[in-house]
Amino acid sequence: MLVIVLIFLPIVLLYTLWSYYKMWGRMTTETLRRNENELY
Repeated sequence: MLVIVLIFLPIVLLYTLWSYYKMWGRMTTETLRRNENELY
């Protein structure tokens, strides 16, 4: 069980940090108007 935690905990933490980094910032109506043809 310890081996599984040692393998997967860093993966989960890195994924969480990466997702916060990518989704950082505030979504405003001006942002949506400026990028209306992009996926969000």
